[in-house]
Amino acid sequence: MAVRGKLKDISLASLISVNCNEMNQARLEVWHNDQEAVIFFAEGNIVHMTLGDMEGDEVIHELLAWEDGEFELEPGIPAPRQTVQTPWSTLLLEGMQRVDERSTELAGLPEDLEPDVPATEADNHAARLRSVDGVTGVVLVARDGNVIAAEMAADPEKEGAVAVFVGSAASQIGESLGLGPFERGVVETLGTKARLLIVERPDFYVGLLLAERASPALVAAKIASILR
Repeated sequence: MAVRGKLKDISLASLISVNCNEMNQARLEVWHNDQEAVIFFAEGNIVHMTLGDMEGDEVIHELLAWEDGEFELEPGIPAPRQTVQTPWSTLLLEGMQRVDERSTELAGLPEDLEPDVPATEADNHAARLRSVDGVTGVVLVARDGNVIAAEMAADPEKEGAVAVFVGSAASQIGESLGLGPFERGVVETLGTKARLLIVERPDFYVGLLLAERASPALVAAKIASILR
């Protein structure tokens, strides 16, 4: 049976995340103003997308900018063909970055515009968090994806994008399913031992790269006083 809803109640990123994580075979139709897009899921990934004459990976860059509209999800519908090969998580991360860049350009603001959190305070937080035993890198990132401060050898933009994507998607899924607010979670990169502990704050997310044998729960307890 098809499920209908509004994007204001559950975002497109959350719909994609749920269907891919649950390994659903389904067709998702989305309407925004006079535009209609279709996404097909199979075996834990997006396999086909269309928007007007456009199809494939590029469709996601347009769809993630749709903040309102309606959708209909119908399970059990196979894709007519495969036009998408990229993993769904990569598609969402790249798409969200593209939407952020476009929003910055439209607003006429420089990409390195400082967020509301004072840089000196943010830098101090990052330095104190980095000194915690078991933490090998720190990034503080605003909800719009701008990196506020970082103390890491890895790419802070990449780790910050992961923190924002996972944190915002987990929050929306938790709210839609009545699971309560997202507080923290751990993401492990496939094929590596790299782990990122993500902690949500009222105005930003914290991403903490963990040492190989570090306990996420223990690190979370140690940083609680710093983030008060």
